[in-house]
Amino acid sequence: MLKTLRNRFILTNMVLVGALLLIVLVVFCVNTYSMQMKEINRTLQAPLTSGDYDEGQFGFLTSVVALADADGNVKQLYTRGATLGGSELKFAIKESLNEDSDRGMLKGTRELIYQKTYLSDGSAVVVFVDASRMLSVMHRTILTSLVVLLAAMVVVFLISRYIAKQAIAPIQQSWDRQKQFIANASHELKTPITVILANGGILKNRQDSTIAEESQWVDSTIEEAGHMKKLVEEMLFLAKSDSAEMLVSKEKVDMTELVETDLLNFEPLAYEKGIELTGHADDGVVVEADPTQMKQLIHILVDNAIKYAEPPADMRPIVEISLTADLVLSVKNTGKPISAKDMEHLFDRFYRADSARTRHEDSTGYGLGLAIAKTIADTHGAEIIVKSDNAAGPRGLSGTEFAVKF
Repeated sequence: MLKTLRNRFILTNMVLVGALLLIVLVVFCVNTYSMQMKEINRTLQAPLTSGDYDEGQFGFLTSVVALADADGNVKQLYTRGATLGGSELKFAIKESLNEDSDRGMLKGTRELIYQKTYLSDGSAVVVFVDASRMLSVMHRTILTSLVVLLAAMVVVFLISRYIAKQAIAPIQQSWDRQKQFIANASHELKTPITVILANGGILKNRQDSTIAEESQWVDSTIEEAGHMKKLVEEMLFLAKSDSAEMLVSKEKVDMTELVETDLLNFEPLAYEKGIELTGHADDGVVVEADPTQMKQLIHILVDNAIKYAEPPADMRPIVEISLTADLVLSVKNTGKPISAKDMEHLFDRFYRADSARTRHEDSTGYGLGLAIAKTIADTHGAEIIVKSDNAAGPRGLSGTEFAVKF
């Protein structure tokens, strides 16, 4: 489809530009021909209208004025740069006198345009203009115009192809992302749907059992449905963001309160995992933002830090959250530094460092959290900076820091 779109763009561009160039060249050629014909007309008419056959009246073109008797014998001859004489002149005069029209063109060794008039004594005055040069110039002009047109069309094709490639690139990227997004989503949805169907099959085959007896299958179905609901909600969030349909209602948000609330919410989980969770938020840190999305952003970063925190030597894993008055939210955890390869795809949708499609045993994520966090930050004009090395973690230990600058 995109290839067809690109080809249509190139074809349309070439047709429009080609038509414009053709019109310009046609106008140029017609104008050139018209100017030359005006000069020819002036040269032909000057001696006939004035009755003065002196060469100064002939104009600027190569011309001949011949006075001939009724038999075609030359009585007087006036020339202006033309070499027309002898048998050629006699033949030209005879042919022009034999023609019914007062004006025409004689084609022989050269193209002669003539204009004649008869005097009262029966003699004739014939003015000849050598149009060979004019026609040669016109032929060269037309040929040059065609060559220029063809060369211009080649250039237009190359430029159109380049522009089309650049114009289609974002669409191609979006299309590829959409296809990858659908493929990943289908893969992720396949697991909970399979589990739900399997649980449903088991329950159907055990219709005589009580709900209490089959509670493990019911609980499993509810859990998988919850995972699927979360995945669908996250995908809808990103889809709305991509289509610019996501509404952001900004107001003054107390970030200090949000950070402290999130710390309290995560304390039980951190305690259960044996993680040392610490945090500090400066008082009165307020930003203009969507409160729901700010809460989601903080939650994602803290949840991600707890999920991947690893213990340093002889210590418990550490997660540290801080919010400073200069509007910087920092979330750090201890652990192995993220590899450069994984760092490049950190905010890609459905990306996980282990490239696994199945969820981690202690994780309910699908690889969309950081993508959503990045989307929220971008929507609010904030920047997420990631540092991951042997000194990026809490207390200068090995780990990773996500810093959001508002």
